[in-house]
Amino acid sequence: MKSSELLDTCADRWEAGFGWAQRCLARNAANEPAPATSKDAVACCSIGMLLRCAKEFDGIGIASTYLTNYLLIDPVYAISVWNDATSRTKEEVIHAFRGAAELARSAKD
Repeated sequence: MKSSELLDTCADRWEAGFGWAQRCLARNAANEPAPATSKDAVACCSIGMLLRCAKEFDGIGIASTYLTNYLLIDPVYAISVWNDATSRTKEEVIHAFRGAAELARSAKD
């Protein structure tokens, strides 16, 4: 799976109604933290959704690099800190994943 496909798949899942989470990789229906790849997960943060959609894909690091490049944030700042900003919205996250997918496509990835 190319990075662009992974990023688009993440955005597709959120747009299809999967929940978005903050302050943990994923949450279950009781709003408790859950493993991102668990069948009980009903919401994922940015990193959790990358893990959920990729499963064992080894390009998560590459896809996250496109995301940090799109967001113009230092990788040390971390996607999780960006995701967990109090004012952050699910729509902003989807938009960022789509933008990062475009960057990946322009690099033929």
